Amino acid sequence: MGIDSYLTEGEEVEGYIEDETDELHKSDWEWYITSERIVKYGSDPLGGERFHDISIDKVEGISFETGRRNALLVIGILSLLLTVFVAILPPDMIQGFGSVLSSLVFVGVATTLVFFAAWYLSKRSYLQIHGIEPADRWRIEMEESDVVSDDSEIKSFAVTLREKTSQK
Repeated sequence: MGIDSYLTEGEEVEGYIEDETDELHKSDWEWYITSERIVKYGSDPLGGERFHDISIDKVEGISFETGRRNALLVIGILSLLLTVFVAILPPDMIQGFGSVLSSLVFVGVATTLVFFAAWYLSKRSYLQIHGIEPADRWRIEMEESDVVSDDSEIKSFAVTLREKTSQK
C-alpha cells in the first residue's frame, strides 16, 4: 500500500529516512517529513500496516541524544538484591539447603553481572522528536557512524525537520 495512500491532496514528502537499528533491535519504521506533518509508517509482524503522525505545528523540538536501556540496570540491581538476601539468610533457616542456596547465590551473581554488562553495552544514539503530547516523543535510532558524520542521512533529516518547524 505505502505512504501515498495516507497523504492528503497537495501534501508532498520533503524528507525520508528508515530507522537504522541493528538486527537485535530491528525496527521497520519509515519516517517521512511532509509539507504538513511527520509520519511514522511501517508494517506489523502479521503483514498489516502501522501509521502514526504528528502535525508539524505540534513539534516542540528535536534533539540528538545518547542513552542506555535503563530497564537492564534495574533488573540487574533487583537480581543483586535478591542474591544478597539469599546469601545472608540465617544458618538455621538453610539447614539441608546449603548447597542449593550456594548454587542460587552463584547463579544470582552471574545473572547480575550479565544484566550489568548488557546495560553497559546498550548505549544507543538517536534523534528525539519532541511533540506537545508526552506520547509524541519519537526516537529514530542512529548508527554510531552517523553520530560523527556531518553528512549523514539522519542529520539531513533533522535539518529538514528544523526548517519545517521554524516555518510554523
